[in-house]
Amino acid sequence: MSVDFDSLTKQVNTHPDLLSDTDITNIRKIVDANPSLFELGWDQPGSQRRDSGVYFNKTHRSDGKSVPTEYAFLFKIPTEINQIQTFDGTIYTNTLFRYLEDTKAFWFDADDPTTPTSELYHFLDEPPLLSASITAFCQLASEVTGNADTSALKNLLEICDNILTERHDWGFSSVNISKKNRTIGLSLWKNWDPVDDVEMKNIIKATCGNGNSKAYTNTKAVADIIAGRFVTDFDAITTLHFEFSDKGLSKTIGYEIAPDTHAYAPTGTQPMDNYGRYTEKLNSHNRAVTKIIDDTTTATTWLPSSWKDQMASWEGCESIHSVFGDVVIWGTKEGTTTELQYGFSGPRGGAQPTNNERD
Repeated sequence: MSVDFDSLTKQVNTHPDLLSDTDITNIRKIVDANPSLFELGWDQPGSQRRDSGVYFNKTHRSDGKSVPTEYAFLFKIPTEINQIQTFDGTIYTNTLFRYLEDTKAFWFDADDPTTPTSELYHFLDEPPLLSASITAFCQLASEVTGNADTSALKNLLEICDNILTERHDWGFSSVNISKKNRTIGLSLWKNWDPVDDVEMKNIIKATCGNGNSKAYTNTKAVADIIAGRFVTDFDAITTLHFEFSDKGLSKTIGYEIAPDTHAYAPTGTQPMDNYGRYTEKLNSHNRAVTKIIDDTTTATTWLPSSWKDQMASWEGCESIHSVFGDVVIWGTKEGTTTELQYGFSGPRGGAQPTNNERD
């Protein structure tokens, strides 16, 4: 079995809003529904599992509507090739795939555990937005969704074109493919230069429509807070999320805030190998996590205040190698929808890969 249930069950209900008995039941349901994915441990020959952990996406909507928790499992993939194979066996060919990291995530909803809701791929070194890369992504979007009209998507991405703007503010961060929902998600990494307010207004208008619409107003409110608090903070990473479907470009933008560094030494190293650098990175990580938690639970109501202490102590779990991930705030016509992403890679002190250093 490639999920470490022994360690996970020891930790259950110590952070009741983040890890409950219901989560354990849901994870078991997904694992049992996909024996071929989970029959081998991450360290067994032939296994494609990256580690023995699980990653969580808990959602809070400002209108009070509930959203099911999703669970992700990481798998290794080949790199420096222009093809990927999705869960259902479909092979996509695209030049952008040459720049993918060596891991993908299958995200599942326990209400339909046999098929992932989406498959998440991350890019290495944030390939820039240029005419060729924009065209390549639009081609992929059309293939995934079946929607041949990608003009709105192309217009949006051209606002961020590094050559046309004569800046280098944006790069491809991730692509999230949902065969089930016929959608493709795209995230764009933002560098640490101050936000160009005219450009951001144009991005929101191209996505959300009229400046008087609720979607535009709510999204601009989120954007202004993120721009003022996080974009120029070198402890944090800011990423913008968009979604394109068989119906066109979705009228919503997600603003992701995450620590730029990890709480642990890179896989295969120890803190004492370079203690000064490790301490510097750890302090940066802790500052970012504290700021993200405070700004999403206290300064705003993007996440419930009751989650605050649990989020702050998550990486101190005794039984699991726990990881604070990020927060994504989506501006919508109803208000905001906020996703908290976090997880664990296996037992505390285990030999599984942890997280690679971000440089």
